[in-house]
Amino acid sequence: MLTKQECLPEDMMETAVPVQVSAPGRFILFGDHAPDYGEPAIAVAVDMRVKCTATLSNRFTVNGEPMEQGKHPHARAAVIGGWTDMDKPLALTLESGIPPGHGLGTEPATTVACLGAISMLHDHLIFEQVAKSAFDAFSEMDSSCSPLDTSVSAHGGAVMVDTSPGESTLWTVKSKRQIWHLSEVSLGNPEFVMGYSGRPSNASEMRAKLRRFHDRNSFARDLVRDLGKIPREGRLALEKNNPERIGELMNMSQKILQNLGLGTPELDKMIKAASRHSYGAKLTGGGGCMVALARDPGKAAEAIRGAGGTAILLQLAREGVRPED
Repeated sequence: MLTKQECLPEDMMETAVPVQVSAPGRFILFGDHAPDYGEPAIAVAVDMRVKCTATLSNRFTVNGEPMEQGKHPHARAAVIGGWTDMDKPLALTLESGIPPGHGLGTEPATTVACLGAISMLHDHLIFEQVAKSAFDAFSEMDSSCSPLDTSVSAHGGAVMVDTSPGESTLWTVKSKRQIWHLSEVSLGNPEFVMGYSGRPSNASEMRAKLRRFHDRNSFARDLVRDLGKIPREGRLALEKNNPERIGELMNMSQKILQNLGLGTPELDKMIKAASRHSYGAKLTGGGGCMVALARDPGKAAEAIRGAGGTAILLQLAREGVRPED
């Protein structure tokens, strides 16, 4: 627990002005799990946001409770990584508009929102600094993660992570095992529909399963390399605003992910149903959800519901981390 022995003076408490910052969730369009093996991936920000309100307090709290590692790991990591004066405790209030268990990046969005609010208390909000600080905080809990999730939440739109520098570079991040280059990907107005199977995603379990398969089987290693080729082609298709090619690459991704053992019967059923009204469809994230690039969003959503899933018409987040009124 973060604690402080002495309380703040009453006049300081009265003049403390709360700030509120939000950060969007995301889904993985191309390259699910590929960055774990040094391969590229593309994520798209969605306009479901985590809001963080921060103010000076007499103790470190999250939603009125003492800030503890077990209950608030990401908020606590953000405070440790971003707050420069531990003699002045913070009270954080978190509100999430991201549905739980959908694999939409609640944890990175929470970290980014907290660091954004802390930055506003320091009278600045620099996207690159927030993205890198959030990645550093995440890395303390998971040294194998890539900076894609925190970067797309900080920047918004679509972002690609790669080990090679490319066009439209946003920033470069050095981890313990890799140098990553983050770049902006041009995004038209694609209409994505998400289907949720009802089973909460478990990204860590899926990553561990894939790691075992990858380490023991050369076929799996070949598949991961094939999966890593798709984001570079996907970037070109996105920049040319070519939905047919984007959908084709999504379908290719899905076949590889299935061969890697990452599909489920529920997801397969929703993907098949949505595909009748879509350019392409695939599972995304931790395995609880699929996403379709829809020709007809309404019919794709209806098909997903008919296949037993919950459908969400995704609104893209053009803005990343931002102050809220």
